[in-house]
Amino acid sequence: MKNPLKVLTYTKYVTGKRWPEAEPYLLKNIWATIRYFKFFISEFKGGRWPEAEPYILKDSEYAYEYACVIEDRWPEAERYIMKDPHYWAQYKEEFGIDDE
Repeated sequence: MKNPLKVLTYTKYVTGKRWPEAEPYLLKNIWATIRYFKFFISEFKGGRWPEAEPYILKDSEYAYEYACVIEDRWPEAERYIMKDPHYWAQYKEEFGIDDE
């Protein structure tokens, strides 16, 4: 199974737990990546997913969402989040950042 969306669906409804062997396929779709992270990594194990961060950080929306899930600023992604005024404003509000 190589389709990221099918992998996510199968993982969510069939295995119900993290499926490391399928993770490389998930990384091909940023939407599937962030959903998998929320369902199977942050919720059950806590923490971050370093293997996915290079894929997530370059997208303002998902970098913001990832930071909210880990409940911490994500300095490596801030320059990407800044590119989108909407998500940068939300990020600053979420983490109490004054204009820098």
